[in-house]
Amino acid sequence: MDFKSLSSTNKSEVPIDPVRIFETLPSLEHTPNDLWRGQDRALSGWHENREKSDTLVCLNTGAGKTIVGLLVAQSLVNERVENVIYVCSTIDLVRQTANEAKRLGIPCTTRTRGDFSNDLFETGKSFCVTTYQAMFNGLSAIARNHFPGGIIFDDAHVAEGMLRSAFSLKINKGEEPDLFGEIAALFEPHFSSLGVSGKFTDSLNSEYFSTVMAAPRGVIERKEQLTNLLRQHGIKQHKDHRYVFAHLEDHIDACAVVFSRGSVEISPPFLPSLSMDVFGNNVRRVYLSATLQSQADFVRAFGRRPDVTIMPENDAGNGERLILDGRKLPQGFSKDFVRSLSGQRKVVIAVPSYAHAKNWADVTQPPNVSEFSDSLDKFREKKTGAFLLVNRVDGIDLPADTCRLMVIEGLPTGSSLLERFQFEYLRMNALQGVRIAGRIAQLFGRINRGRNDFGAFLIEGKDVSVWLGNDRNVALLPPLLQKQIVVGNTVQEGLNINSDESVIEAINRIMNRDEGWLEYYGNEVKSAELDKNQRDRAERAEPFLVEAALSEALLAHAIWE
Repeated sequence: MDFKSLSSTNKSEVPIDPVRIFETLPSLEHTPNDLWRGQDRALSGWHENREKSDTLVCLNTGAGKTIVGLLVAQSLVNERVENVIYVCSTIDLVRQTANEAKRLGIPCTTRTRGDFSNDLFETGKSFCVTTYQAMFNGLSAIARNHFPGGIIFDDAHVAEGMLRSAFSLKINKGEEPDLFGEIAALFEPHFSSLGVSGKFTDSLNSEYFSTVMAAPRGVIERKEQLTNLLRQHGIKQHKDHRYVFAHLEDHIDACAVVFSRGSVEISPPFLPSLSMDVFGNNVRRVYLSATLQSQADFVRAFGRRPDVTIMPENDAGNGERLILDGRKLPQGFSKDFVRSLSGQRKVVIAVPSYAHAKNWADVTQPPNVSEFSDSLDKFREKKTGAFLLVNRVDGIDLPADTCRLMVIEGLPTGSSLLERFQFEYLRMNALQGVRIAGRIAQLFGRINRGRNDFGAFLIEGKDVSVWLGNDRNVALLPPLLQKQIVVGNTVQEGLNINSDESVIEAINRIMNRDEGWLEYYGNEVKSAELDKNQRDRAERAEPFLVEAALSEALLAHAIWE
């Protein structure tokens, strides 16, 4: 035996500086030559504060947040932090993130449907890329068996909705009529005692726009009955509900019960993030976010302000947009017009609900949830056609030629019944304005991903048009998008773009890189400004909204515990 021929068992030191990690990556065919300026500064800023529990990294949509997140994750692995997890908003994004890691030459593990793709994560050699749903459901095997020492939250600016869905039990009359009927019967005397029996009856019917919320005492008095009802109907064996019920089972009396349009929703009025172990003191958390105009929704999601906010100046992600308003056309952007347009180009149609989706049945149908990622991949490869996004404002990347045209119909108000009650009945307009602004900004980022990207956006329907026509609302949007809205109004009015033919001509000029448009856009987007009073008003409101969100988090923790 020649023992001298054996390789050494001594491990060489691995770098933990994420910039240094990038420099030592293998030179693969599609590996980027260098980091962008914003990425470099974001990584250096995080490395200087790597011991902090909560670090928020803000970069424009399309500015390369994924590479930043992957290098941070690898840095934590190299530091020997146990169970590093990278959470994404959708399965499609898990796939994209894993592909980006492969492109960089960084090994990783994925988990989307109950199994790890390899054993690298379990043996401590890499990090795991998974979804918020897999990480935060009440029966999460990852959280139970592989509790994270470090976690990277991708798309942290929209995490509030995903975390809320993990704590929201929604029973629909059409899908579970017996259970829904028994819950309604349980609460009928309560709403009668409140003097709103008529509104309550209307809320049980999907045809009426009525929303009612039980008073806290009404829920507390019915805690045991409601819990037993849910158990008797097999809630703990239900393929979807059991994951939520695991969170709520011992906390029904700390929940809001809301009825609206043939559904009942049981969920905490404020997210109990401070009661979740993953937000404890021994976990390092990194939040990757698009540039935030307001931190209120961030605080609502995570129950805290970040210890450090890193927001490097950069113009990556500042794509070019022409925004046209369908209300300035006699028939708007009709279904016939969009169907004709999709025969020439690829079009994404974004709607807030399946009820809105029915309006586009003659153009295209939304894919089944189980087939969504595969359908989206097929659309990316097409030259023409339409793809329908239903209540999806994040996690969809269609950059450059994968799609340059989007139709937006209906305000993205979210699917939570509690949020509907806050907006329709309590008139919490400041809160709702911030939420809608964030979702609209995200919608505009679906097909407009990078500094050199460009596209056209067609606004259909009164509600979005009116919202974007109010400077008070627009002041809540990112500065570049504010300017693009002003420029779009000027272009449409100045050039009389008020017919199908003129819209087609405008789109063609944008897509064909018309020199006149490029010069005009370049000059005007630098000087376009909103009403200063409305900007100042939005800035003055911000600290109050953040303080309110912090108070909600503390109250939620106290009630939950």
